Amino acid sequence: ILVPKGCFVMGALPTDAMAEEDESPRHNVILSQPFWVGHTPVTQMMYRALLGRNPSHFKIEDHPVEMLNWFDAVQFCNALSLREGLAPCYEVKSEEDEDVRWDRQANGYRLLTEAEWEYVARANGSQTYSGSNDAMQVGWCRGNALSTSHPVKKLDPNLWGLYDMSGNVWEWCWDWFDEYVEGNATDPIGAKLGRGRVFRGGSWAVPEKMIRITQRGAERPHNKMNGLGFRIARNIRR
Repeated sequence: ILVPKGCFVMGALPTDAMAEEDESPRHNVILSQPFWVGHTPVTQMMYRALLGRNPSHFKIEDHPVEMLNWFDAVQFCNALSLREGLAPCYEVKSEEDEDVRWDRQANGYRLLTEAEWEYVARANGSQTYSGSNDAMQVGWCRGNALSTSHPVKKLDPNLWGLYDMSGNVWEWCWDWFDEYVEGNATDPIGAKLGRGRVFRGGSWAVPEKMIRITQRGAERPHNKMNGLGFRIARNIRR
């Protein structure tokens, strides 16, 4: 789905009683270029078709792929770029030193930044969850998932046609986790280093308050969980 450029206020409202401290302060973000984004998380079928394996705990083809670390997500992006004749976005020197270079001018597939993720989840709306104020309408979480992931596109999309941004599986983002700061930011990409790579969106395993649009999470990039996958994006430059 082609997402327009735009601006938004990132972070939780002061009146959100479910918000964590790291969801504030609210701050203005400008995204200066439109970009493409996958309308669902990457599925197990997509992952296996490209890389020939399926690492998931819940092995069902139309469910989101999970049980992969941040480097696995980056590898998938580069492999898909090469298959389609696009310039890979990432140069991975070593997983040990976690030194990954992102060529922001490349036209290949990539992860969303944390700001991009929240922008597309909001879709110019003001709902608590991505597409609704009713968590059960748009997201699989502890209250309705029955302790498992679910096929993509079974619940309602948000206003831009994006599915499963709240719940089902968390989604790896590019950024290292960092505290928010006040002020304006244009095309932010996060800190140079941090305690973990950001993931967003919540999963089948968490309560509904944790699938809110503004909820944040982070893990070391080598870690894997059966409720953690990813969604791909791509610049429109060719």
